[in-house]
Amino acid sequence: MGQPGGPDPSALAKALDAFAAQHGGLAPIAVVVDQLSAPEKDPACADSATYGAVETYINQMVPQWAASNLNIVQDHRYWTIGGFSNGGACAAYYGAKHPDIWGQVLDVSGNEFPGSEHPSQTTSDVYKGDANAFQASKPSVIMAAAPAGTYTGHTAVFTWGGADTTFGPGQQANSEAAQAAGFTVLTYVVDGAGHTGEALDKGLAWAIPALAPALGLAAPPAS
Repeated sequence: MGQPGGPDPSALAKALDAFAAQHGGLAPIAVVVDQLSAPEKDPACADSATYGAVETYINQMVPQWAASNLNIVQDHRYWTIGGFSNGGACAAYYGAKHPDIWGQVLDVSGNEFPGSEHPSQTTSDVYKGDANAFQASKPSVIMAAAPAGTYTGHTAVFTWGGADTTFGPGQQANSEAAQAAGFTVLTYVVDGAGHTGEALDKGLAWAIPALAPALGLAAPPAS
């Protein structure tokens, strides 16, 4: 979820329940995790001395736990990292940096990059004042630097509110960067919505069925 925020499953559960109702009870298994540790903190999705091993937790510890404890597909091509707002920025960052772990990306109204709302503070708190390290953490930079073919077979979904002038342009820019890097990119704009619960609910309602073919839960759309 976003920042401030917490690991509230309500919006995602609503979208998954709707999908299941139309597919005989079949829907993706979802794990909702906390990328902040407290609502007022913003670790910028990264490991740091200030905030702890956030990136390691989500990209190593949570997947290891899920693989050991849940009845899930072990092939990571079918795994998706997703989030809303701050969580969407994390999803784009992790999906770009860890394509071996995440087959798909679902970024709902995300920041263009982690820490975009307070870059000076993020540079200081998370990257020990190293502006180059902060720049290198941006999803678009990571994607542009990846070897050709890195994201072949990976789907990236970006949704945002049509009236969201703060996060919408970054979503558009990241979708274009993902397309250029080789992702299969799907975008959806929630007409008239700002950075709101409406953008979250309608974005997820569109994105879950759109991702279903990549997850092996629906036939690919006719060409």
